[in-house]
Amino acid sequence: MKNLKFKFPLFRTSISSQSPSFIIFLLFITFVFATYYCLITLWNYTQISDFKNYYEESILFLETGKMSPQFLFFQAPGHPFLISKIFNIFDSINPAIIQFLNICQYLTAIILTHFSFKTQFSWIKYVGTFSLSICVSYLSLMGFLAAEFNFLFFFVIGNFLLIRYLQNENTFGILPRTLLILAIAFTFGLAQFVRPLSFYYLLFFGFGLFYLKVISKKTLIHSSKATLMQYGLVFSLFLFVAMNLYRNISGKWAYQPPQNGIWSIYVGFNAKAKGSYNAEDITQFKKIAEPLHWNGEALRAILKPITIERVKANWQANIRQSLQRAIRLLVPYFTSYWFFAKGIPPSKNPIWILWMKAVFLLSTFTVLISYLSNGIYLFKLFRKKHLNTIETFAFCSLISTFLYILIHVFCLEIQPRYAAHLVFINLWILPLSLENFIQPNPKFQ
Repeated sequence: MKNLKFKFPLFRTSISSQSPSFIIFLLFITFVFATYYCLITLWNYTQISDFKNYYEESILFLETGKMSPQFLFFQAPGHPFLISKIFNIFDSINPAIIQFLNICQYLTAIILTHFSFKTQFSWIKYVGTFSLSICVSYLSLMGFLAAEFNFLFFFVIGNFLLIRYLQNENTFGILPRTLLILAIAFTFGLAQFVRPLSFYYLLFFGFGLFYLKVISKKTLIHSSKATLMQYGLVFSLFLFVAMNLYRNISGKWAYQPPQNGIWSIYVGFNAKAKGSYNAEDITQFKKIAEPLHWNGEALRAILKPITIERVKANWQANIRQSLQRAIRLLVPYFTSYWFFAKGIPPSKNPIWILWMKAVFLLSTFTVLISYLSNGIYLFKLFRKKHLNTIETFAFCSLISTFLYILIHVFCLEIQPRYAAHLVFINLWILPLSLENFIQPNPKFQ
């Protein structure tokens, strides 16, 4: 085991004599991979909705080197751009290639979370790993050309490196801390290029760090020299990377699609639809957009005032509907709609459906437990006078995700798959909060 620790410095803080057998972990991961592969190959998925748009845009970019103005107005270009590169490498436009890539990216994300920090009790770590392996928010989307997987891949790598930076560790044995800052900014920038969520995550993460360092003046990060100035450097470099990536595709400096979230707010304040996607919204908007050839600046100028009017008219309704909206967003079982309604089972035997429903219900239970457990854990971290490194990361990350949940529930378009990364972060941190219940004042770091 000591040799393993030497050969893989990336994981050296997690693989020790206190950890469960690494061979058992490899067997578990192999079983999970086989399960994912069977799930995709046995089930027949039809690419529809946004997933179909991703596929069509990737083919368009592969053929012309450009994307349609309509797509760029609403969506980040990173996912179809990456799909086109994969298709180019394999000289094929078979969706099965991307489906297999979804498996590999999700499995990599799970492995990185498992080795991102230590716990006193090995079984607690496996609670989080097992919960992620059956996570309905991702299992139900794995067969589609889903941007969630490309986003998650870079998002998890960014957080994994961020933890290493906070721990003041020389992650790769030869990587200076300056290059580690660049790696963090670059991976979060790629995640933003795929789905415009990293900006808000890092911004709210900074709020948490500012509270700890300036407002509460807690004793933080005993072994690290990380500062707010260094956080500012990471955030600035992240924005520079994201804007450069957008510029290479769209020709304009931007950190997210031209509508800048206005469309999500416009849909989110549709009181009749309770913030869910409504076909009437897009139908009416197309009548405006098509004569303008989807010019981003012109459309944003039109969309902004009618969004403000809708907000003024419906903000009270949004408050009244907030509980329903929160349930619709945060209960991951609703994501299974994509699996059951848009996927065809390998046989008409009802056992297949019942088995998957049981898995999804179990996943939903673990996610709801994670919200409750992590909420209590966050409250305890507020009260603690001294935080160690991983507690600092957990505090800032949970502050970021919970703030985003509040804003999303009240203001933005409600679709359960939009909360997939929130689900993942909560399951990632779940072992820490569970350990806190078992050992409220751990001396172990």
